[in-house]
Amino acid sequence: MTNERLPTAKEIDATDTPDGQHAVHIFLGKNIPAAEEYFEQHSFLAIEDLSGMGPVGFRYYVVAAVNYLKGENSVGDDSMASAFGGLVAWRINQDSQGLTEVLPVIRGAVQYVLEHVDKFDFDLEDGRDTIYGDVAGDYRELLRRLDWLAAEAAKGKPYATNEFLGKNLATAEAEFSDHPSLAIDNLQGMRGRAYCFHIAALINYLRSNDSVNDHGTAHHFRLGVAWRLDLDRQPISEALPVIYEGIQYVLDHLDKYGFNLEEKHDPVYGDVKGDFRKVLETLELLSRETGMN
Repeated sequence: MTNERLPTAKEIDATDTPDGQHAVHIFLGKNIPAAEEYFEQHSFLAIEDLSGMGPVGFRYYVVAAVNYLKGENSVGDDSMASAFGGLVAWRINQDSQGLTEVLPVIRGAVQYVLEHVDKFDFDLEDGRDTIYGDVAGDYRELLRRLDWLAAEAAKGKPYATNEFLGKNLATAEAEFSDHPSLAIDNLQGMRGRAYCFHIAALINYLRSNDSVNDHGTAHHFRLGVAWRLDLDRQPISEALPVIYEGIQYVLDHLDKYGFNLEEKHDPVYGDVKGDFRKVLETLELLSRETGMN
């Protein structure tokens, strides 16, 4: 894939953020071979720069990341391979429509990493890397999401809330039960009243028997609430009692979700209890600040 016109500073930093400005500093004026050389020297930092780019800049420079992943210089670079998967998942959540033009490139890269996991020297024990978790499983899930996105794009449908449009609380809860990973990604793209409504469906699912051993959704529920507390507190404030009770419920029933709590830290998810308690404390502080306690 080629593009003779290089992205402008505004196309690299579309929203005037510190991350975007750093990406401009590093990538502005670079063509694909020059950007690929930067990936060879600073692969993990370059992935962080990609995450802060606007859609046009991302679509152009992701090609350099893919070229690096498929090249000989990425042998043993497990951190880059893991970070690339995280980047793709994040872009699907935040700018799925902006991915459509480079879907074949990205899907090809995801398929390549999945088929060449050994190349990147992940420390796999029983299929799980001791740091990055179920690498192959995560990449298979990415493939499924990219294929779904491609199918929806072909039908002219936007990714995200179309799966929830018109659903009441019970049918939204069924969506979490049937497709928990996809549904929780959709939730992260929602704002305002839509988020408040559907977070209740997620919590209902987590309280139900259908969520037994679903540690992934319980984990991402906490991550999503923590992310909102950092970046977008308004929806949290509007649904504070429901979210607080949901976090408290999961904390009180961690065994239900199949976390490995024999030691203080789950080998995949870390200090699960401590992380849920931190979110609970932040929610309590927010409650005091808003006068809702």
